[in-house]
Amino acid sequence: MLVKFFNIKLTLYEVKKLRLINKERPKHGEREKETQRFDSFLHSLLSIFLVLTVLMSIFTFCEATGRWNFGIKVGYNQGQLRGQETEPGFQVEKFSLSAFSAGILSVYKINNFLSLQSELLYFQKGGEYGVDVSIPIPNVEIKVNDTRSLNYLEVPLLVKLSIPLSSTIQPTFLFGPSVGFNLTGNLKSRIRVKVADFQLSFLEKKDLKKEANNLEWSLVIGGGLDFPLPKGRIIIDQRFFFGLNANHYQVLVPASQFATLGFPMAQDITYELKMNNYVYTISLGYLF
Repeated sequence: MLVKFFNIKLTLYEVKKLRLINKERPKHGEREKETQRFDSFLHSLLSIFLVLTVLMSIFTFCEATGRWNFGIKVGYNQGQLRGQETEPGFQVEKFSLSAFSAGILSVYKINNFLSLQSELLYFQKGGEYGVDVSIPIPNVEIKVNDTRSLNYLEVPLLVKLSIPLSSTIQPTFLFGPSVGFNLTGNLKSRIRVKVADFQLSFLEKKDLKKEANNLEWSLVIGGGLDFPLPKGRIIIDQRFFFGLNANHYQVLVPASQFATLGFPMAQDITYELKMNNYVYTISLGYLF
């Protein structure tokens, strides 16, 4: 009898221990997500290291040849999200978002007409849009306004064509690729629900970094003016950054928000968006 009692106690202890182990052990799907996030982080870190290595090699080579200039720049960005809507029945209105950029640059002069310009910039992108969400409830209107702000470490590698019209001013033309490494991202979502003459508004904020691409390629086209000085030169340019790989976003209207209005929703209303980052930027810089 005593042996049976201890066997029962031991069995209960093992069951409790097994439950604790299973509770502490992450689920298979969570482990996969954590692995993907870690792999993505390593990929971004390796990409940044390779780009910085290439830039350092370029700077070293330029310094050895004596045909380089090093400088700083600051700029004003105007970002917009553009793309195709992935679901019918929704109206999307897009707006631009004011942002900022700053960093360093290096120019390697091949001849009087042709140069190579590389930059390392803190670069803000993003945009704002409004979505009219269709809902199968009479006299109910839903409008979602999302503001998506993204911060990147941007590395443009550009070809620079100069037209030496005079000793005081030189028009320039710039084109080439740029790679951006996603640093942070934020979403501010305002949901407006209108029922007859009554209107209710909700504001939600969340981290956007996991939704946006870790690595983003862009095509850069622009131009400007160089003003040679006795020491160094002032550069003014404007450019367009055309994002080549789209970000997959989701507009979400939680069903729980409708409980306060007195009519329950069976499920959340979601709308998938596929959008590219487009940025217009104008900057002022100085080459030493």
